[in-house]
Amino acid sequence: MNKKSLKRTLVATGITGTLFLFAFNSSALITLAVAGLDYLRGRTTSVAPPHVNQTGSVVLNVFDGNRRLVPPGTKLLVRIIDGNQKFVVDRYYDGPSIRFDGLPFHDNFGDNYTIIVWADGYKQAGFTPVKISNKPEETPTLDLMLLPSKYDVDFSEASFSALKAANSPIYFLLLSGDTETVADARWNALMKNDPLTALCILNISTTLSESKLASGSPLLPFVRRIIFDAKSPNKPTQSHFFGYADKRLREELDSEVKRGTWHADPGSFVFHPGSTSSFRERRYGEANMQVTFYENDIVTVDGVVCVKVEIDIDYYRDPAAHAILEVLPHLITGGASDPLTVYQLRWIAGRRSGSDFAPPYRIVPQQRKPVKKARA
Repeated sequence: MNKKSLKRTLVATGITGTLFLFAFNSSALITLAVAGLDYLRGRTTSVAPPHVNQTGSVVLNVFDGNRRLVPPGTKLLVRIIDGNQKFVVDRYYDGPSIRFDGLPFHDNFGDNYTIIVWADGYKQAGFTPVKISNKPEETPTLDLMLLPSKYDVDFSEASFSALKAANSPIYFLLLSGDTETVADARWNALMKNDPLTALCILNISTTLSESKLASGSPLLPFVRRIIFDAKSPNKPTQSHFFGYADKRLREELDSEVKRGTWHADPGSFVFHPGSTSSFRERRYGEANMQVTFYENDIVTVDGVVCVKVEIDIDYYRDPAAHAILEVLPHLITGGASDPLTVYQLRWIAGRRSGSDFAPPYRIVPQQRKPVKKARA
């Protein structure tokens, strides 16, 4: 192995190893792994020194799992790294909003900054790339979400009664052909006994509702059923759910591929045995939805011909990163995607593009239970 190949191998090994240590606890290093793959593919470019007397700025806003700014005065450890992998900032600041001026401007790949934030009691989060400009009117703003290390889930907005009162389309999906009494009891039991799976369903349902076709129609009405049977191998998990969707959804996604908004995955049968086709969003850099079709499994729902689908949200947009750094580790360890990480990644990615990912739940710090005093 020559020196160049050895260097690339060491870089990829270091980044991949770091990802395995932190990816399921934080979003800070998710996109750094993709950078490692780009390095292996030879996509890196040498970076020149910064332009003399030219600098850029960035505005950082830090939110919590409640989708609110962290309290004023929260001590935030901020690390800012430029495209040369040089630490430019590494110190504590008072939150929730901080403006950083005087960041070196290179006018090349050196301006692709990485920003990582940590606070006591929270898992770290980050984003890359944040492109810095030397033009004040082009100063970027980055919104990050910190999730508490120990947390509770506030499902008050996701109760059956709340969803029904809001006329939420998620309510009708949760019915899935059953009576309201049966569906209500099932959903309450899921939120209580398997909250991660409940979070996954809410993440995907919200994504289906906010993802629009060229016609402006959301995807959610196409999905007519979720397979809730607890004895079925297709029952919901914390990473995906199976269900039945109007077969016309396949045609719609074919059209979206031609528009460039979705990507067809021709090798879906490798990781989804029995599948006939699969499509992945291209909306964000991370946390895009994937819809996989099993078109030989056909049922009729309320007079509509439907086929079985499997729906999940991937950490990575890049197919190679998804396969190597997400699917394969899960196959080896028996693990699954974390719906909290999906929530965090999709919210951050949405804010970068001017939208809000707002599923009907909140992640809040765990409340300390009162200690029972021993009887004298």
